[in-house]
Amino acid sequence: MIRKILLMSLVLYGFTFYESNRCLAGDTLSEAQQNICNLINRGKLNEAKSAADKMMTDFSNNNDLPEMIYWTIRHCEWENNFDEAKRLYQIMIQQYPNNPHANQIQIGITRCEIMQMVLSQNYDSANTAINSMVLNFAGNTELAESLFMVAERFEWQLQFEKEKNIFHIILNNFPEGISADKANIGMARADILSFIASKDYVKFN
Repeated sequence: MIRKILLMSLVLYGFTFYESNRCLAGDTLSEAQQNICNLINRGKLNEAKSAADKMMTDFSNNNDLPEMIYWTIRHCEWENNFDEAKRLYQIMIQQYPNNPHANQIQIGITRCEIMQMVLSQNYDSANTAINSMVLNFAGNTELAESLFMVAERFEWQLQFEKEKNIFHIILNNFPEGISADKANIGMARADILSFIASKDYVKFN
C-alpha cells in the first residue's frame, strides 16, 4: 500500500513538474523581453536593438506584445538608453495608439530628451524643455511622474538646487495629494544630500 502511494506521488510530481516546465518553456515572449533587458544591462545596445526588432517580428500577432514593448522601453529609460527608448516609443505611437499606457507614451519621448540633456549637463536647454513639457502636457496624468524622473537625474548629477526647482514646479502644478507629499520629501532629501556632498555636517546635524 505504501509503495502504491509513493508511486502515485511520484507520478503526480512528475506530471506537475512537466506541466510547470512546459508552461515556462512556452512563455517565449517573456523570455525574449528578458533577453533584451539583459543585453541592455550588459551594455550591448546594438544587440538589444536587434533583439527588440526580432521580438516585434516574431510575436507580431501576440496580444501581449505591446505590454512587453512598453516595459522594455521603461527598462531602457532606467538604464539611460534613451535613443532606443525614443525609437520604441515612436513604434508604440504608430502601431498601438490606443494602448493602456497611451498617456505615458505620449509624454515619454519628451521626457527622454530632457533626461538626455540633464545627463549631458545641458542644463539651460533642459530647463527650457521642462517648461515646455509642463505647458504641453498640462492635462497628462503622467506629468508629475515624468517630472520626478527628471528630478532624479538632476540628483544623480549632484545638481540639488536644480532638483529642488523641479519639486517646486510639481508643487505649483500639483499642490495636494501624493505628488505634493513626494515633492516635499524630495526637497528635504535634496537639502540633506547637498549638505553631505558639501561636507557641511553642521547644517546636516
